[in-house]
Amino acid sequence: MAIHGNKNTRNKKLLAEAVIETEEIGIALKFPQNIKKHMLTILSQREIYLGGGALVIAGFAANILNYFFNAYLGRILSYGDFSLIGLIGGFLSFASILFGAYGLTFSYNNSFLIGRYGDATGYGHWKHSKNRVLLPSLIATGIWFLLTPFLMNFFHTNNVYLFILFGLVLLIGFISNINQGFLSAKFLFGALAILTLLDPIVRLTVMFSLARFGLQSWAFAAIPSAAFIGFMISFVLINRKVRKEKKATPAADVTLFSKRFFYASLLTSVSSIAFFTVDIFLAKHFLSPTDAGKYTLVSLAGKMIYFLGNLTSPFIIPLISRYEGARKNSLHALYLLIGVTALFSGVGFLLFGVLGRYTIPFLYGQKAVAIVPNLLYYTFGMMCYTVSMVLINYYLVRKIYTFTIATSLLVIVQIALISLFHNNVESIAKVMSLILFIHLVISLSLHLSVKQVTLFEEKLTKLVRPIFVTSHKINKKSIQKLFVK
Repeated sequence: MAIHGNKNTRNKKLLAEAVIETEEIGIALKFPQNIKKHMLTILSQREIYLGGGALVIAGFAANILNYFFNAYLGRILSYGDFSLIGLIGGFLSFASILFGAYGLTFSYNNSFLIGRYGDATGYGHWKHSKNRVLLPSLIATGIWFLLTPFLMNFFHTNNVYLFILFGLVLLIGFISNINQGFLSAKFLFGALAILTLLDPIVRLTVMFSLARFGLQSWAFAAIPSAAFIGFMISFVLINRKVRKEKKATPAADVTLFSKRFFYASLLTSVSSIAFFTVDIFLAKHFLSPTDAGKYTLVSLAGKMIYFLGNLTSPFIIPLISRYEGARKNSLHALYLLIGVTALFSGVGFLLFGVLGRYTIPFLYGQKAVAIVPNLLYYTFGMMCYTVSMVLINYYLVRKIYTFTIATSLLVIVQIALISLFHNNVESIAKVMSLILFIHLVISLSLHLSVKQVTLFEEKLTKLVRPIFVTSHKINKKSIQKLFVK
């Protein structure tokens, strides 16, 4: 089925046609049909383009604000209070693996349903998905509170309020990611831009307010406060944007949830976290405290390239899923995303790698001069990794999981090589550069031979599926016999 258009969409198309016809009359010249079609698309979807531009700018601004947030905390907090920020930030990172994978899966399914059956089905799927995660969220929060005494003892802290506030994050985490996934699937990038900027702004506002009243020890409260306010605002944005769809009847089943996509997304999230953290943990283990600190600073400089190039990531899942749902060729969208990502990450490599001897000491002080010789290796690897992640996510949507599995196995190689070559900061930086470059090489190689990869996965599925089906039937018969007895 073609993508269903509502009345508002038809009005925008008519207005765009009127603008083009007026211009043709004004210059007494007819536009070629292909140019006219392209102009019509741009004019009728100007909100999407403007919203997309706003989201890119908001993502860039949010990274800058987060930098100021961390720098400010480093100035006003004691080491003990700063450790609480690190603790709740670590909890959030691990929880985000599950939240993020679920949110991506929802966005993929919702975008597909909208592309295939229309907006009403997407809205019905959103309502169903919210209800489905409510009970698991309550159970997870309850277990968290039961484990709080043990966790307080394990992490050597008597601050119970940190665990209570993070329980709130667990309670709203799934629904918050579903809301953002729905806005993404609807191409409401302007609304996502608001949420993207809201998070660091709330963190800074809460932090400044606490500091004003001498309550710096409560700095950790800024993180759950931002999460909760973002959760509430996401509902406001959805209710303002989709009022007409509440009355429409879904055209298909709204219970869709792709388990294979979820597991693949989870694997992608775990491997991404591993690429960003395992090297730091191993540097802390193998190097002296001073050298471990230097390597952490090198890693931080590399992450700046990733965050810059990753500004295109919010568009990959909804855009490609919409193409898949509408049965359209999405390769041109892939190449556009790769091009923009390569441009952004290339600028980052130039600023923080090639020109790192000037920019990094300016950002992090004179102590960063010591890491300058190692910046070029690591930042080059991070640029490669950032570009290759576009291919990973693209083929994740296309349900070709070899890309995810093959690149995730590099985490094992990463651990092995760092365990062998860890004499100094330069050694680990070179290992990481090599691993991240291989990540890109594998992704490009699989992309160029994607037809063979697809055939391989189809054959493997045909071989494996009968085993699981037979096993399921045997288990079902065993259970029935048990009840009969």
